[in-house]
Amino acid sequence: MKLLEKSEVVKQSKRAKERWGELWHGNAQENSTMYQDIQGIHRKGLGKSVIVASFGPSLLENIRKIKKHNLHYDYDIICVDKAVKTFIAEGVIPNYVVISDAQVSFELYGDIDPKYCKRIKLISSITANSKWVKHWSDNQGSVYFYINKDNIRTHKEFGVYLKGKNFITVPAASNVGNCAYVMASMVLNYKKIVLAGYDYSFKIFDSYYGDGDKKPLDTNMKQNKHALYNHHTLIDINGDLVQASSNMIFSSKWLIDFVKNMSMAKGIETINATGAGILLIQNQANIK
Repeated sequence: MKLLEKSEVVKQSKRAKERWGELWHGNAQENSTMYQDIQGIHRKGLGKSVIVASFGPSLLENIRKIKKHNLHYDYDIICVDKAVKTFIAEGVIPNYVVISDAQVSFELYGDIDPKYCKRIKLISSITANSKWVKHWSDNQGSVYFYINKDNIRTHKEFGVYLKGKNFITVPAASNVGNCAYVMASMVLNYKKIVLAGYDYSFKIFDSYYGDGDKKPLDTNMKQNKHALYNHHTLIDINGDLVQASSNMIFSSKWLIDFVKNMSMAKGIETINATGAGILLIQNQANIK
């Protein structure tokens, strides 16, 4: 049984377009001017395993375990936009960083030392914050564009910005962490995927994000995220009380469905090694 109905997914897509549509077009126009005609990344993960990292509160602990056990030598690493600085600060350099949000702060999360741009490939939505693409492009980094194919057909609307050019089309995920998993499974074609930092929740009064920040601000409202949203109180996989926004819960359900589909359709082994949170996929583990 699917956890999400089509009506829920359509509603989520419409809500996102109403909020971000104008900014999406501005970013797409700017990003299209920095298009790079470079070799694609399709199937680059064949025969290899990957750790895909989101930005949940467990991320710092997960990264330190990854480094302690030298897993970054055995696995490729894909991280979401907000996590790239945290990885670098801990001495682990990702292979890829995925960005999807229209206004995720470049200054807070993306302004990395230019020397790393050549080592870390940027996978960017055409509608994502163009400051990230400019930084990578200006510093001779590789950028791969993708367009989300959703239930309200926005891929037709934004595909015109890359008309006649090579780009990636993927199912629209509900957040950047889910998009990173889509890239790992459907585009790069890794057959074993280990998830880190995929909490989709936070302990009450504790860190909201993977960098240990307990009081992050909402980009638009400039208010503490803990207080701004209507969070639900839940019990996580460890039996701990946690809180999660409606979008976190929606995104976790979306990924549970998608992981199950990838296992059935492509034989992909997915293991949640976050060690906490509400992502109830079948395979759970701790990093050791």
